[in-house]
Amino acid sequence: MPKQTQRNRPNHSPSPRAGVTNDGRAPVLSERQQTHGDFKTNAEISQTLKNIFSGYTIHNPVHREALDMIAVKLSRILSGQPHHADHWLDISGYALLAVEQCDTGFAT
Repeated sequence: MPKQTQRNRPNHSPSPRAGVTNDGRAPVLSERQQTHGDFKTNAEISQTLKNIFSGYTIHNPVHREALDMIAVKLSRILSGQPHHADHWLDISGYALLAVEQCDTGFAT
């Protein structure tokens, strides 16, 4: 039976530190910081928005989740790259998912 190494061990996940960049971070973290901004700043903005939302009664879980996800996308815009189109497209997508739960007559 061959000796099992970390590489050929069943159900082995790669280390999150695999391929660490010069700044000591995983490449995915460095890449995301370019489009999403500093995670701590992003979290502070997102949580502030979610705290504001929590002061209002919204019963529909889809509406609540859409607002939470929109808060995340807004925080990325404010702390990251406002010219990154995916943030804006994601906001429109979450808004449309919320519209589907409304009795407005709007077709999506």
